[in-house]
Amino acid sequence: MIKLFKKKNKKQKLWFMFDYCAGWCLWTDRGFTMSGECGVSEELILEIKAMCKEYDTRLNWESPSDPLLWSAEQQADFNKRAENLYKRVVEELGPEYEVKLHLC
Repeated sequence: MIKLFKKKNKKQKLWFMFDYCAGWCLWTDRGFTMSGECGVSEELILEIKAMCKEYDTRLNWESPSDPLLWSAEQQADFNKRAENLYKRVVEELGPEYEVKLHLC
């Protein structure tokens, strides 16, 4: 497991982004964090995992080089919900973390 380390008087930097089969969306410069280590509520962890699973459905796994399966509207809807989830993550993590949003 990768643990988050806070440098003295510095904010821990994280990136909020989805990647296929990752199962999680908070990343450090050393790899993705594990849900139990980041300090967000169990409810939020379950929502994050559900959105990660949903994100995996946009790719045609039988032919990954084909166009994505989601329409522009589906992608826009996902991104809107992901932005709301991001805001909740930032709120729960608090001021000790700097979380940057990166959506496709």
